[in-house]
This record gives sequence, C-alpha cells and structure tokens, in this order.
Amino acid sequence: MSTDALQMRGPVHGTKDAKRVAVGSSVGAVIETYDFIGFGTAAALYFGTAFFPGSNSVTGTLAAFATLGVGFAARPIGGIVGGHLGDRVGRKPVLVGSLILMGIATFAIGLLPTYAQAGIIAPMLLVVVRIIQGLAFGAEWGGAILMSYEHAPWRKKGKFTGIVQAGFPVGLLLANLVFLGSVHLGGDWAWRVPFLFSIVLVAVGLIIRSKVPESPVFDDVKEAGVSKSPIKEAIKHDWRNILRGIGLRIAETAGYAVSVTYMISYLHTQELATTSETITALCIASFIGIFATTGWAALTDRIGRRPLYIAVCSFAALFGIPMFLLVNTGLFLFVIATIVLAYAVCQNALAGSQGAWFPELFDASRRASGASLAYQISAMVSGFTPFITTLLFVWLGWLGPALLFIAYALIGLGSALATKGNLGPHRATPRGTGRTRHPGGFSGLHSRKGTTVSTITEAAQHDSKSSIERAAEFAYAMRHHVIDMGEAQGQGYVGQALGAADIFAAVYADRLKYRADDPEWAERDRFLLSTGHYAIGLYAALAAADIVPVAELETYGSDESRLPMSGMATYTPGMEISGGSLGHGLTVAVGMALGLRHQNSASRVFNFLSDGELDEGSTWEAAMGAHHHRLGNLIAMVDMNALQADGPTAGVLGIEPVHEKWAAMGWNVYRVNGNDPAALSEAFDSACAAAEPVGTPSIVICDTKIGYGVTLLENREKAHFMRIDESEWSICRDQLTERFTDPTYLQENEVQA
Repeated sequence: MSTDALQMRGPVHGTKDAKRVAVGSSVGAVIETYDFIGFGTAAALYFGTAFFPGSNSVTGTLAAFATLGVGFAARPIGGIVGGHLGDRVGRKPVLVGSLILMGIATFAIGLLPTYAQAGIIAPMLLVVVRIIQGLAFGAEWGGAILMSYEHAPWRKKGKFTGIVQAGFPVGLLLANLVFLGSVHLGGDWAWRVPFLFSIVLVAVGLIIRSKVPESPVFDDVKEAGVSKSPIKEAIKHDWRNILRGIGLRIAETAGYAVSVTYMISYLHTQELATTSETITALCIASFIGIFATTGWAALTDRIGRRPLYIAVCSFAALFGIPMFLLVNTGLFLFVIATIVLAYAVCQNALAGSQGAWFPELFDASRRASGASLAYQISAMVSGFTPFITTLLFVWLGWLGPALLFIAYALIGLGSALATKGNLGPHRATPRGTGRTRHPGGFSGLHSRKGTTVSTITEAAQHDSKSSIERAAEFAYAMRHHVIDMGEAQGQGYVGQALGAADIFAAVYADRLKYRADDPEWAERDRFLLSTGHYAIGLYAALAAADIVPVAELETYGSDESRLPMSGMATYTPGMEISGGSLGHGLTVAVGMALGLRHQNSASRVFNFLSDGELDEGSTWEAAMGAHHHRLGNLIAMVDMNALQADGPTAGVLGIEPVHEKWAAMGWNVYRVNGNDPAALSEAFDSACAAAEPVGTPSIVICDTKIGYGVTLLENREKAHFMRIDESEWSICRDQLTERFTDPTYLQENEVQA
C-alpha cells in the first residue's frame, strides 16, 4: 500500500457506522470528562479541607491543585501507551480499556478516607487514583477522536469529530449538575456522591462502546504492516507537528485551566460568587458549550480549521484582562457572561477545531501516537496552570492570571500561524534521478465500498507490465478519482475527463519526466492544460501520479482548496499554467518550449488542447510559430470528443479536416482512437521519438467518447457540464468497475495491444 493510502482519511463518504461511532465515542468522552473534570471541581471546592486540613485557604487550595496537576502530568504517559496500542492493536481496544480504568479510579475516589480518618495515607491514596485517572484520560482522547474521524465522511470530518468533542461539555455539565445537587447533602457526601454515581455511567458507556466497529483506516494500516514503534516513528518524522500541536492545545486546555478551573476558586476565595452561583454559571456555560462545540467544529468544514483557530486565539488574547474586570464587579450576570465567553468561545471553538485538525497532521500508521502526544503533553502545562495561577495571584493579584491567559492565547496564535491547514503534509515518493519512465506508480484508491483498485508502486511490477497495461490501469484509477470528485462537488465536467483519461494516462504513466515529490524540478517535462474545463481530469492524473494526495481530491471545487474548478498554477502542484482562457494554451507552450531550448534543456513541453478551442484565441498563430521556430520539443494533443456546449461539434464548429490543417502547418500529425491505449501508445511513442530541441513539432489528435467507461454517462444527451443525481454516482462506479474488469473487454484490449 502506498503512502497516500496510509494517509487516507477513511472512505470518501464515510462508513454506515459513522454516526453510531461518533455517538459511542462521545458517550465515553462524556463519562471520562465527568470523572476527570469532576475532580477539578471537587479540588476547588472540597479537597483543600478534606485532604489537606490545618492550613489556610490558599495553602489548602494549592495542595489540592497540585494533586489535580498530578493527573495531568500522567496524561502524556497514558497518551503514549494509548497511542502505541492504538497504532498497533487498534483504536477500539484502547477505547474500552481506558473507560474501564477511568471508571474504577473515579469510583474509588468516592470511597477514599479523608485526612481526619486516615491521616497522611488519605492524600497519598488520592494522588494514586488521580494518576490512574490521568493515565486513562490520556489514552482516551486519541482513540475516541480517531474512531470518529476515520469513520466520518471526508467533507464532514469536523462535524463528526465535533460530536466527540461535545462530549466534554456534556460531561462538564453533568458533573456540575451532580455537584450542584449534592452540595445540599452536607459533609463528605457532597463530594463522595458524584464520584460514586460515575459507576452507573461507566456501565452504560461500556455497553455502547462494545458495539462500535473498528476503524476502517486501521484495517488498512494492518494490511500494510503496523510499525514496531509508532511512537518513535512519530517523533522521528512528525516532531515539528507534535510541537505545533502542543502549542495549539496549550491555548485551549491551559486557557481553560485559567478561565474556568482557576476562576471557580477565584470566585469562591474572593467571595465574588457563592458555590451555588459558581456551579450554576458553569452549568449554563456547559449547556451552551454542547451546541457551541458542534457548531464551531462543523464551521471548520466550511472555512478550515486554521482560520477559525487564528481568529479565536486573537479574541482570547484581547479578552484576558476584561475577563477579570467583569467578574470583579461581583455581579452574577457578569459572572455568567464571562464564563460563557471563556468556555463557549475561547475553549469550545479551539476544541472543535482540534478534533479534525490533529489527525490531519499525521500519517495513519502513526496517527494515534502523534496526535495523542501533541494533545496530552500540553496537558501537563494545563494541569499545573491552576497552581501557577494561584502563585501569580499572590504576587500580582488578578492581573497575574489575566496575563497568563493572554500568554497562552498568543502561544496558540503563533502555533496556528505555523501549522498547515486542513490536510496533513503529503509525503510523496522519494526523489528519483534521470528520466522517470513510471514515476512512483499510482496510489491505492478506495472506492465507495472500501475496496482497493489498481495499485502499481513496486519497480518489479513496473518492469513486468507493458506501457499499454500501465496506461490502462492508470486511466482506470483516474476515472475513479473523477467520479469521486464529481460526487464531492455534485457537478462538473465529468464527461470530458472520463473520455480523456486515456490521453492523460498515456503521457503521465510512462512518458512524462517528473518527480512526484518535487513538482518544480528544473529538469521536468512541462504538461500544460490549455482549457480549464479539464482541470478535474488533470487533478485525477496528478493524484494517480502521486503529485497530489488522493485524500485532497475530496476538496475539489471547495473554498480554500488547492484544486479549484479551473486550475490555478499559483497553488496547484503540477499545474504549469492557470487554465480557463480558451485558445491561448498553445501560445504559452510555444514560448515555454522556446525558452527551454535557449536554456539548452532536454525537457519537453506537452500541451493538452480541446477541440473547441482550435477556433479560438491564437491557436493557429501559435501553431505556425512552433513550425517557424522548429520546436521539436513540443508535443500537443487534442481531445476530439465531438460535443460542444451548444451541441455536436459538427453542427457548431467547422474544424474538420483537422488533421489536414495541422499537417499544413508543418506538424507531425497522428490521429488515433483516444480511448484505445494501444493506439495512443504507438502515437505518443512516435511523437516522443521525434522530439528534439530543434525539429518538427508533433500533435496527437484523439477521437474520444464523452463519459467513456460509464454507460450511463456515455448515453447522456447533454454531457458538456454534467449534473448527476446523487443516486447515480454509485451506478457510475459499478458500471466503471464492471466495464474495466469484464474478461471480454480485457481480452479485446489485449488483442488491440
């Protein structure tokens, strides 16, 4: 399996279990947050006197917060263990195991003796169970998020992972409601009951999680072979993204530790709000946070994770001082407003972004390890933040915590600016040298049903296949990519791309000189797409050639995508010129071929033209110029699909006899069936053999059929710009697969070859 296959984010349209997995993962997040955050509430309100008596209120709070921090310090260890097991054993076992461990530890807190009952043993036991909580919580997040992320549809990764992230405000709300109810019990029961009650939630969570299926991406990882030490691999290859992730996470989790965890204690010790008022404000913020988290997460599917992160971190940096000025008024309404802003905006928006962003920063083979490391190492900073904040308050008053909150927001802002957007880094094939006859093969492609089709990556496979076989398989993969992009956008120039796939394949699979990992390699051949309508076809070729990540095709035509409806050379890798202006591509190709010759370069220029643009722009002037300058390093190709936007070409444009026109211009002319790999191979072999810096330019005129390979689209009367019903995409895939795996068709193709 290729690197791209490991970077795949799961089936394009998600699995049938995507919603069930998201809800199941979220339920576990609810329970574990209830357990873990409940400790923070108890530490702020009760543990100072229950486990650390005989000291003033500040000292007792410091001791309780130090115990709170121990759990956070244990989380990276839990993340390492959970990430390692998640990448080697599977995501699901980690989910179940972490929930059991958390449930046992939390229930045990409700049974602990106090300092008055057991002396020094009581706080020691509290520290032990807190460490166990930290280990479990550290292992939990990576498994829960990855299960949801890898089951979810590509275009809704944010939305589905947001459901999991929303489990945290639900758990926070539930914990505070229970504490709000138990506050009237008095004595130790006020904090014991919430912890004892958690065993019921754990039982429910185990039942739900036991029915959740394993991640489909992990199944691919197992097929490819799991890493012996995914943690080492993550640190070796992804240490930069781990550091960036830590910075991103600090703004959210450490910021929460100041604005919520410490704020609870601040309101209590400064007598700005009663215990009931504080918990009520938290409950309101938590309730709003449930919807805020899912809303922010879904928004990232539209605008991207990075833009939202930058905006919210900027707001948080400005909010630090006003946050304390508002609560210092002592007005309950301002207390509620402050906590809601701090939680539902500053925390929830960042958490909503992280669910999909963090997995996108790492390859699937080490995703659990990398994401968990970044997520949980930052927890150490968060865990001791209330302790540090209390010390800053003793030194600077409320300004100290406010400045710390601002500092955390600025760390997050800087990290967001330094981190890539929605898609993780594409690790292409290693650099080659010299002419690349079959550059890196093409990536394993996952169909809607999750099966893998046509993969060529090994040199041995390359050597055993003919040029015709390689081109046919390349074109087959391209057509699947085209259908996936068409469905993602809901429309597009699908028919032309399907018909021209064999032309692209004849060039990219075996003749174009390029490096997949270095699209701007100086010695590459240039492939110029003259007409922007065919950009979807070129993107499919670039993905099949490993230049563009297969996973990125799902962004086709969406905002901020590198793959717009018409190609843009400024940010699309492998796109030499921006397409869209018909009739001028050959002019650019002539200038480029002439420039390469002046540089004494052996590189060639391939120019793809559509039949309609032959009577537009400066095409024929450029053809004469190529002959005049004897540009033997220029090879053009024309897709003659016999259809224009206004109807059949014969009734719209008088371009025939096109082959005689090109011959009259002094070009080598080859006219072939553009859907016949054998005929194309022979024509391009002849054109390439004649290619030299000074000589005669060549053109391959390709008669194609729009929608070729998909019977449903071949027979569609209006096929220039296709609008295909949602129910028809699966039919297209089935027909394509049947067409190119049918023994009769393959036998006929062998006879032609």
